[in-house]
Amino acid sequence: MVSDVPVGVLLSGGLDSSSICASLKYQNFHDIKTFNVGVDNFIFDETSIAREFTKSINFPFHTINVVGNDLVNQTKKALQSLDDSLIHQNEPQLIAISELANKHVKVILSGEGADEMPGGYVRYKALNFYKNKRLLTLPHVLAPNF
Repeated sequence: MVSDVPVGVLLSGGLDSSSICASLKYQNFHDIKTFNVGVDNFIFDETSIAREFTKSINFPFHTINVVGNDLVNQTKKALQSLDDSLIHQNEPQLIAISELANKHVKVILSGEGADEMPGGYVRYKALNFYKNKRLLTLPHVLAPNF
């Protein structure tokens, strides 16, 4: 990686974003800031995992919780910003954490979407019932020519 501006990583504490941080550490990058969105009273909140991981690699850690009026306001921003009238459940949090990150860095790396190609997210499980699965494997679908 080459950058002439401060760089950060959206760090959930999961494998994808943690591997990005680990790679940067392995390549001897320093002062890579990490950004995390926590969720109050949610059993799958990985903030503590992300915090401990950043301590082990000595990267600065920033976290926020998007709740109450903040969640409502970020949801409105997501609805206004996107072309579709439907938003995915994490988009208000992504907007909020991006606003926080923008105060510290100009480039942000993310593992967001790394599970999409193999259909790892729950929202893609419906594709198992798609009648024309063959269309999803055609080369022009996976790598269209623009």
